[in-house]
Amino acid sequence: RIAGQIASARKKKADAAKARAAELARKRAAERVARLKQSNTLAAKGETQLDSGDYNGAITSFRESIKLNARNAEATGGLSDALTAKGLDTAGDHYNEAALPFLNEAVKLDPKNAIAFLKIGEIHDSKGRNAEAIVNFEKALAIDPEFTSVYLPLGLAQAEAKNYAQAEAYLSKAEAAGLATTEARLARADIFTKQGKTQEAIAMLDLIIKAEPNNASAVYQKAAALDKAGQTDQAIAAYKRATQIDANFAPAWFELGVASYNKGDYKEAVAAYENVVRIQPDNYTAQANLASTYRQLGRYAEANVAYKAAEPGNTKNPDHYSEWGFCLGKTNEWDKSIARLLTARELSPTAVDNTNLGWAYYNAAKI
Repeated sequence: RIAGQIASARKKKADAAKARAAELARKRAAERVARLKQSNTLAAKGETQLDSGDYNGAITSFRESIKLNARNAEATGGLSDALTAKGLDTAGDHYNEAALPFLNEAVKLDPKNAIAFLKIGEIHDSKGRNAEAIVNFEKALAIDPEFTSVYLPLGLAQAEAKNYAQAEAYLSKAEAAGLATTEARLARADIFTKQGKTQEAIAMLDLIIKAEPNNASAVYQKAAALDKAGQTDQAIAAYKRATQIDANFAPAWFELGVASYNKGDYKEAVAAYENVVRIQPDNYTAQANLASTYRQLGRYAEANVAYKAAEPGNTKNPDHYSEWGFCLGKTNEWDKSIARLLTARELSPTAVDNTNLGWAYYNAAKI
């Protein structure tokens, strides 16, 4: 009887335990269903907020939805979209880097988010991080090969990286897609010039100039292409036209100085280089070229001033000190002349340096 009572008590306890477990499982299942339901509700709320432009609210709703159900694909995708929208809004027209955390999280959630990769690339590109820009542009294009918006920035980035074949391929695709811009055409013309395809470059630049007669950059690039093709007179005329459009276009003035000097028109070269140093006082190459041109004209005192201004950028250039020493001799500043000629000889001894040094010692001794 006692054994029977013990067995009966155990059975009652076991039955009670089973009942409690069943009730707990029922409650847990109900809670799970409620969580899933709430997760779906929050995901739907996030979609509505996203559509209305409430990006912060959408991000919060999607995050809460994922907390309730980590497998809610709608919430995960929605959060990626909301973070992308927030990133685009934060980046603005000035490619604010504060957008990167939003966009980086967006692509982590959705590795197929081509728009986020494009914007990440644009932000890196705007900050001069060319390699990072190319990587992200290529990821966007790998996700969607028909994502035409990538062609132009990727082509320009490849051109900057001197990957001319790839750059030309993407820029031509951009043009075929109707996305050609003046910047893209200038880049293509520059690529043609560097590849020795000067006629193609000139034809491309003529298209720009026809549409924008006062585009100084296009006129300047055409001048450079003509110069490379050996059409010096036409190049000089184009350089002059570029400086007429923009009187502060230093590269055009500089190349006008080079072309004029090489042609033997030293007065034109002086005027061009004087404009360069007016615009860019620290352009030591232009200062040195100006000094050499003064020397050719026999304007030795002015040459000495220009050589001095150019010295910070020419401390390892023996020709600089050789020419300067010669001009100092021409203004009877023999001690200074000797010092500059000795520097030239130390940097790279030549017959002309030794000849001029002997001439300087002789005149210094004579005095």
